[in-house]
Amino acid sequence: MVRLKNRYLLVEILYPEPSSWPRSTTTTQKPTQQTQPETHLQIHSPTSNILTPGLLAKMVLDQVADIYGDWGVGRLGGRSGVS
Repeated sequence: MVRLKNRYLLVEILYPEPSSWPRSTTTTQKPTQQTQPETHLQIHSPTSNILTPGLLAKMVLDQVADIYGDWGVGRLGGRSGVS
């Protein structure tokens, strides 16, 4: 008997602009309570509308093709999806 196994990959995408990254502090300076929430909001900003589920699935499929070639794309078999 053959069993079909479904595998899931959970990914969190963080892509802040480099200009919004917090400046590094020296060892003598300690970050204040006010900078920590601002930093968190900059790194965890909402996703832009340009990134759609279809585009993300295509990007993953393209990377699988680059890394694993036709074999990797064949193993996916069109079963990849984003939800």
